Amino acid sequence: MYRKSIFLIFTLLLTLPAFAQLSIEACYEKATANYPLIKQYGLIEQSQDYSLSNVGKAWLPQIQFSAKASYQSDVTKIPIDFSQIPIPQLSGMKIPEMNRDQYGATLEISQTLWDGGASKARREQIKSQANADKAEVEVNLYTVKERVN
Repeated sequence: MYRKSIFLIFTLLLTLPAFAQLSIEACYEKATANYPLIKQYGLIEQSQDYSLSNVGKAWLPQIQFSAKASYQSDVTKIPIDFSQIPIPQLSGMKIPEMNRDQYGATLEISQTLWDGGASKARREQIKSQANADKAEVEVNLYTVKERVN
Protein backbone atom coordinates (compact mmCIF):
# COMPACT_ATOMS: atom_id res chain seq x y z
CA MET A 1 0.00 0.00 0.00
CA TYR A 2 2.85 2.34 0.88
CA ARG A 3 4.55 1.64 -2.47
CA LYS A 4 1.35 2.27 -4.40
CA SER A 5 0.80 5.65 -2.78
CA ILE A 6 4.43 6.67 -3.43
CA PHE A 7 4.13 5.53 -7.04
CA LEU A 8 0.86 7.47 -7.42
CA ILE A 9 2.38 10.66 -5.95
CA PHE A 10 5.50 10.29 -8.11
CA THR A 11 3.36 9.79 -11.24
CA LEU A 12 1.25 12.84 -10.42
CA LEU A 13 4.34 14.98 -9.90
CA LEU A 14 5.72 13.93 -13.28
CA THR A 15 2.49 14.50 -15.18
CA LEU A 16 1.59 17.78 -13.44
CA PRO A 17 3.91 19.96 -15.63
CA ALA A 18 2.24 18.52 -18.73
CA PHE A 19 -1.10 19.96 -17.58
CA ALA A 20 0.43 23.33 -16.70
CA GLN A 21 1.76 24.02 -20.19
CA LEU A 22 -0.15 26.42 -22.41
CA SER A 23 -0.72 25.93 -26.09
CA ILE A 24 0.21 28.72 -28.51
CA GLU A 25 -3.49 29.33 -29.23
CA ALA A 26 -4.19 29.78 -25.52
CA CYS A 27 -1.31 32.27 -25.35
CA TYR A 28 -2.79 34.16 -28.32
CA GLU A 29 -6.19 34.31 -26.64
CA LYS A 30 -4.80 35.48 -23.31
CA ALA A 31 -2.57 38.11 -24.93
CA THR A 32 -5.47 39.38 -27.05
CA ALA A 33 -7.88 39.45 -24.10
CA ASN A 34 -5.45 41.38 -21.89
CA TYR A 35 -4.12 43.78 -24.53
CA PRO A 36 -5.30 47.37 -23.78
CA LEU A 37 -6.18 48.16 -27.40
CA ILE A 38 -8.86 45.46 -27.44
CA LYS A 39 -11.09 47.91 -25.54
CA GLN A 40 -11.02 50.17 -28.60
CA TYR A 41 -13.41 47.79 -30.38
CA GLY A 42 -16.17 48.83 -28.00
CA LEU A 43 -15.24 52.49 -28.29
CA ILE A 44 -15.26 52.31 -32.08
CA GLU A 45 -18.71 50.70 -32.06
CA GLN A 46 -20.03 53.27 -29.60
CA SER A 47 -18.61 56.16 -31.61
CA GLN A 48 -20.13 54.75 -34.79
CA ASP A 49 -23.55 54.43 -33.12
CA TYR A 50 -23.44 58.03 -31.83
CA SER A 51 -22.36 59.40 -35.20
CA LEU A 52 -25.05 57.48 -37.07
CA SER A 53 -27.61 58.73 -34.56
CA ASN A 54 -26.51 62.33 -35.17
CA VAL A 55 -26.78 61.88 -38.93
CA GLY A 56 -30.33 60.58 -38.47
CA LYS A 57 -31.22 63.73 -36.52
CA ALA A 58 -30.52 65.89 -39.58
CA TRP A 59 -34.07 65.15 -40.76
CA LEU A 60 -35.67 66.49 -37.56
CA PRO A 61 -36.98 70.07 -37.47
CA GLN A 62 -34.39 72.60 -36.35
CA ILE A 63 -35.44 75.56 -34.18
CA GLN A 64 -33.34 78.68 -33.75
CA PHE A 65 -34.18 81.64 -31.53
CA SER A 66 -32.26 84.87 -31.34
CA ALA A 67 -32.91 88.17 -29.59
CA LYS A 68 -31.12 91.46 -29.42
CA ALA A 69 -31.47 94.78 -27.64
CA SER A 70 -29.57 97.99 -28.25
CA TYR A 71 -29.43 101.48 -26.85
CA GLN A 72 -28.46 104.35 -29.14
CA SER A 73 -26.49 107.17 -27.55
CA ASP A 74 -27.42 109.56 -30.33
CA VAL A 75 -30.49 109.36 -32.58
CA THR A 76 -31.27 111.05 -35.85
CA LYS A 77 -33.22 114.31 -35.59
CA ILE A 78 -34.90 116.24 -38.38
CA PRO A 79 -34.18 119.94 -37.78
CA ILE A 80 -37.08 121.44 -39.74
CA ASP A 81 -39.07 124.31 -38.28
CA PHE A 82 -42.58 123.96 -39.70
CA SER A 83 -43.72 127.29 -38.24
CA GLN A 84 -41.89 129.14 -41.00
CA ILE A 85 -43.57 127.18 -43.78
CA PRO A 86 -46.60 129.06 -45.13
CA ILE A 87 -48.82 125.91 -45.31
CA PRO A 88 -51.45 126.10 -42.53
CA GLN A 89 -51.74 122.31 -42.06
CA LEU A 90 -48.01 122.03 -41.25
CA SER A 91 -47.59 125.06 -39.03
CA GLY A 92 -48.05 123.29 -35.66
CA MET A 93 -46.61 119.91 -36.62
CA LYS A 94 -43.62 118.37 -34.84
CA ILE A 95 -41.67 115.31 -35.96
CA PRO A 96 -41.13 112.99 -32.98
CA GLU A 97 -37.65 111.70 -32.12
CA MET A 98 -36.81 108.04 -32.56
CA ASN A 99 -36.63 105.86 -29.47
CA ARG A 100 -33.14 105.38 -28.08
CA ASP A 101 -33.62 101.72 -27.23
CA GLN A 102 -34.43 99.07 -29.85
CA TYR A 103 -35.43 95.45 -29.44
CA GLY A 104 -35.64 92.54 -31.86
CA ALA A 105 -36.46 88.83 -31.62
CA THR A 106 -36.40 86.12 -34.28
CA LEU A 107 -37.70 82.55 -34.22
CA GLU A 108 -36.74 80.33 -37.15
CA ILE A 109 -38.00 76.79 -37.74
CA SER A 110 -36.58 74.74 -40.59
CA GLN A 111 -36.66 71.13 -41.69
CA THR A 112 -34.68 69.33 -44.35
CA LEU A 113 -36.91 67.92 -47.06
CA TRP A 114 -34.22 66.75 -49.46
CA ASP A 115 -30.46 66.73 -48.94
CA GLY A 116 -29.35 65.23 -52.23
CA GLY A 117 -28.07 62.03 -50.62
CA ALA A 118 -25.67 63.84 -48.27
CA SER A 119 -26.88 62.02 -45.15
CA LYS A 120 -26.62 58.62 -46.86
CA ALA A 121 -23.09 59.44 -47.99
CA ARG A 122 -22.22 60.58 -44.45
CA ARG A 123 -23.56 57.27 -43.04
CA GLU A 124 -21.40 55.31 -45.47
CA GLN A 125 -18.39 57.43 -44.57
CA ILE A 126 -18.93 56.77 -40.84
CA LYS A 127 -19.22 53.02 -41.42
CA SER A 128 -16.09 52.98 -43.59
CA GLN A 129 -14.15 54.95 -41.00
CA ALA A 130 -15.23 52.53 -38.26
CA ASN A 131 -14.14 49.56 -40.40
CA ALA A 132 -10.77 51.22 -41.03
CA ASP A 133 -10.31 51.84 -37.30
CA LYS A 134 -11.15 48.19 -36.55
CA ALA A 135 -8.64 47.05 -39.17
CA GLU A 136 -5.98 49.23 -37.53
CA VAL A 137 -6.67 47.55 -34.19
CA GLU A 138 -6.41 44.15 -35.92
CA VAL A 139 -2.97 45.12 -37.24
CA ASN A 140 -1.89 46.08 -33.74
CA LEU A 141 -3.17 42.75 -32.43
CA TYR A 142 -1.17 40.98 -35.14
CA THR A 143 2.00 42.54 -33.72
CA VAL A 144 0.99 41.15 -30.32
CA LYS A 145 0.77 37.67 -31.84
CA GLU A 146 4.25 38.15 -33.31
CA ARG A 147 5.54 39.03 -29.85
CA VAL A 148 3.93 35.91 -28.42
CA ASN A 149 5.65 33.81 -31.08
